[in-house]
Amino acid sequence: MRLVDGKYAIEQENRIQKYETNNRQIQGMMAVFGGFCILLAIIGIGNVFSNTLGFVRQRRREFARYMSVGLTPKELKKMFCTEALVIAGRPILISLPIVIAAVGFMLQTSYMEGSLFLKEAPYVPILLFMLAILASVALAYYLAWRNVRKISLAEVLRDDTMM
Repeated sequence: MRLVDGKYAIEQENRIQKYETNNRQIQGMMAVFGGFCILLAIIGIGNVFSNTLGFVRQRRREFARYMSVGLTPKELKKMFCTEALVIAGRPILISLPIVIAAVGFMLQTSYMEGSLFLKEAPYVPILLFMLAILASVALAYYLAWRNVRKISLAEVLRDDTMM
């Protein structure tokens, strides 16, 4: 201290404390972003159920007409499964090329090797998110199909009100 007393400024750092503080801040940020994502997911799932059940309710006459010309409940179920697959698959198939292009651009911009990213890529959360999309749409369409198969053909075809 006496040798460098007047010549240099001495500064002490506690790098371990800074490292621990940084880790807590990152965990807090991840919790906030995770909560925000969960909130958006709940809103999205609610929207899926609302749109699906409302849309099927509006199409009651259409389904009654199909059943009156001989569409069986099994064939109606196939139709609902196809609609659910299209509704759930479309956003996944549209977003995958966009995400791949965005990740490629970000990797190029950050000068990071693609193999390093692929080793640490969040495959499980992405897969869980896609499965959650498929499951929520499938559940909404299952509930709608369950309601449609209970309708009375005579009552629905006789009803002239527009939904």
